[in-house]
Amino acid sequence: MPVIVRVGLQLSEIDSGYSRSIVRGASELCRDRGAQLTVFSGRSPGWPYGHEYQKNAIYSHLAPRNVDALVIATGTQCNYVTPAAFADYVRGLAPLPVVSLGVPIPGFPSMCLDNESALRDLLSHMADVHAARTFTFIGGPENNPEASVRLETFRAFLRERGLPESPYRELRGDFSVEGGYRALSQCYGHHRPDCDAIVCANDNMAIGAYRYLEEIGLRPGADIAVTGFDDIVRARFESPPLTTVRQDVVLQAYRATSVALDLLEGKTVIQNPCLSAETVIRASCGCLSGTVPGLLAPTVRDRAFEERNAHLSDLRALLATYFASESPELTGFVGSLHGLISGAGCDRYDPRHWNLIINDLYREFEPAAADRAFSHRMQLAFQSARSVVAEIFYAYAGLERFRMQDGLARMQGVFSRLNGVPSLAELLTSLRRVFEELDIESAALVLFRKRLARPRDARFELPEVAEVALRYERGSKVWGERVPFDPRSEMLPQGALGGPAGATRIASALYHRQDQLGYLMIVPGARDTENLEFLCSLVSNALEATLVRDEQSGVERRLWGPRPDPRDRAPSFEEAASLDEGTGLYNRKGFVSIAGQLTDLARRLKKDCVLLLVEADGLESLGERLGADAAERALRETAVLLRDAFRDLDVVARLGPARFGVCGIDARGGAAGALERRVSGLIADRKGLSDGMKALRISVAATGISPGNEWSVEDLIAEAELNLVRRMARGGEREEGRLRNR
Repeated sequence: MPVIVRVGLQLSEIDSGYSRSIVRGASELCRDRGAQLTVFSGRSPGWPYGHEYQKNAIYSHLAPRNVDALVIATGTQCNYVTPAAFADYVRGLAPLPVVSLGVPIPGFPSMCLDNESALRDLLSHMADVHAARTFTFIGGPENNPEASVRLETFRAFLRERGLPESPYRELRGDFSVEGGYRALSQCYGHHRPDCDAIVCANDNMAIGAYRYLEEIGLRPGADIAVTGFDDIVRARFESPPLTTVRQDVVLQAYRATSVALDLLEGKTVIQNPCLSAETVIRASCGCLSGTVPGLLAPTVRDRAFEERNAHLSDLRALLATYFASESPELTGFVGSLHGLISGAGCDRYDPRHWNLIINDLYREFEPAAADRAFSHRMQLAFQSARSVVAEIFYAYAGLERFRMQDGLARMQGVFSRLNGVPSLAELLTSLRRVFEELDIESAALVLFRKRLARPRDARFELPEVAEVALRYERGSKVWGERVPFDPRSEMLPQGALGGPAGATRIASALYHRQDQLGYLMIVPGARDTENLEFLCSLVSNALEATLVRDEQSGVERRLWGPRPDPRDRAPSFEEAASLDEGTGLYNRKGFVSIAGQLTDLARRLKKDCVLLLVEADGLESLGERLGADAAERALRETAVLLRDAFRDLDVVARLGPARFGVCGIDARGGAAGALERRVSGLIADRKGLSDGMKALRISVAATGISPGNEWSVEDLIAEAELNLVRRMARGGEREEGRLRNR
């Protein structure tokens, strides 16, 4: 089989319209040139919100062992780190060839956008056509270079026009819908913004501005103008449609991926090609009809995609045939036009694509319209053409709404199926059904053999061993066994992920809070990837729930099951190393290990945890006074009493000659006093105790911690020992450790 060149695409938030456009462009280029695309879906480095920084662990696979070249969607990656820090990160990927998409990075080919010219055109339209004099600007993250360029362009425009500048009208967002809403809400409260127009550095924040204005009773486009940047698909369907700057993100991704493959082939590439953008006038700025000005003006369109020229040529030929016919049939022409547009794939182009072509052809045929009969025929043809475009895309927009409803219903079904799955084995079975319902072509679920804690801002180091826990391929009934492999050498074992040759793959990390659980690789089917992040979140939560249940069951079996009697069989080496020979309790090593599992379980279940130390005063001197046999018997009796004094789930161990340890979860402050009273009561009530046992005095001290914080068993032991020493130094005054946040 021929070797397929592997291209990686690193981006943030694959579910966004911007990211999906990038994936589409990169996928088209890889399909055209026979390459394999793997999308690494994570978050921006330095992500400050919650535990979503864990998604970046998937970037640890970005190395020559998994991809031959890498395209980084830097417009989605440079929001929370400085440009210098991100450039250092990119240089650290060497020797992997890297192409930047969105932000120039010194020393690397960068596919960039002319942000300045397009934004100036938009601002000029607002000032010249709508007489806007005061503006509120919602910018992007401080460290994002594109956001900085757009802010500086805005400032320069105000200075050049002599328009009022006001620092408090320069708001900071984060390119999200919520960021735009929050910026306006924090600045203006529930008051009307004191400006003529709200200019946003991207469309998502403009949609957030819509939300804010609607809440305070203002209409975008009527009471106050709102503009965006990017022209995401949603922008044209907002109410009112959003005036914005269109950057051909699909084309940018297509070209950036082409540059990456050219680098691999040793071709000379332009280091920083700059693509133009255009202003798209719609109703949110106050124009009566958003598309008319753009459609009536001559257009300059990038002709990198052959489809545009092909559509222009096909429609020209169809019109020429219709006009040349001596007895033209309008019905036949409309049917042919309908077939042409539908056959091109209406889901890939918006009405503006076809209306621009129709208007270009109208201007081309217009000189021949001097003849009245021809003019009448031409007007009918072009009016029909526009009607066909409107009909097709009106139907498509309605269909998309129902598809969205179907998608929400499917994801609700996925949530119901994965919620409350009792075991890992049953979860894997449920996932196979989920993948079938979502029309996923192929999937591979990789699990680490234990949770791997990853603190914020720490580099994630892959473990030595992972397992392919689930292999799914549509139509296949053979799932295969769990396959161990070294993820540091390969992302997946050979043949672990099926699907058509060259199909786009998407990789995403699975995590819960600060712990990495594994990762999921998917080859999508006919449906797009708009719910992929939601699916991964559901899988992560279901995994964590089943792992906790399995761990809890394991601990319960280990603690509640009958302890093996050394007289029945010889203990294993591991058991012997963890048990105290004199009592059959755990020794310190076993206690640290088992109590560690119990405290980890307590943290995950959000339960309080307590560790108690029990000192049997006089046990060490008992042998000198009453003999070795009496001391041994008293030791065994103490162990039995402590087992009886606690729950089966609590861990009891002998930590020293006369010192015992107990670890329990879901215990409250004051447990030490209750324990002392319970043990003392058992000693007083139990008959048949040896004289040596009756002579002992029990001292108890405790320490504990509330859930949601990190701790170690050794730390708890050390603090309990300190409490015990303090108590004994006070001559028996009770020292009850209180639960604390550490």
